Amino acid sequence: CIRDRYQRRVHGGVIIQAPLRTLVSGVGDGMSTYYEAELCRINPKAINMVGARPTLGGFSIAEKCKEVLFANAEQAVADLKAKKAVTPAVDAVIEANTLLSGIGFESGGLAAAHAIGCGGLETLPLSNRYLHGEKVAFGTIAQLFMEGKLDEAKKCAAMFHKIGLPIHLGQLGQELDAVNDDMYKKIADKTVKEFFFENMPAHLVSAEAVVKGCKEAHEYGLTVAAK
Repeated sequence: CIRDRYQRRVHGGVIIQAPLRTLVSGVGDGMSTYYEAELCRINPKAINMVGARPTLGGFSIAEKCKEVLFANAEQAVADLKAKKAVTPAVDAVIEANTLLSGIGFESGGLAAAHAIGCGGLETLPLSNRYLHGEKVAFGTIAQLFMEGKLDEAKKCAAMFHKIGLPIHLGQLGQELDAVNDDMYKKIADKTVKEFFFENMPAHLVSAEAVVKGCKEAHEYGLTVAAK
């Protein structure tokens, strides 16, 4: 990635030399883009990352990011496991993880997925061992359960599991027998303090809603991982 004041250049040949985990983490981050931008779009009080209302272009790009990742992420991971080469699927995922996700979140806005991933999950003892996108992936599933979008939550969980992203708290370093109400409360209390959590619909702006979403995400993730 070459940077100056005016441009960033992303070289696929350089990116694929990095550990595969980093690209996969980018998918976890990128997949949140659409789901958060969609909530910001329909909430008249929501703002994007520059303090303005979400833009139409930003939302369209966020939607395209989701489409590209669903269509290409699994193949890209398989390609990179087989050979370090920039295949069409790998190239598509790199673009989605960087350009589409970058514009999409800045212009579209953030919501619970990042509030949980960047805030709530930081309360876990081993949080610092996990990458940003790994934590946001779980946050995305939790947000979708909060919204009652069960089909989308399950679709994301299935894809995340296939490419190696965390889908339950045990995969984020938490001992399963230590997952309890007190832990969920700590996650929720930290989540609601993130400023972009307020972009959620009013009826979901509560610690109770976060607890419910995280519990359901964790429990569903356990069933997927056990298959």
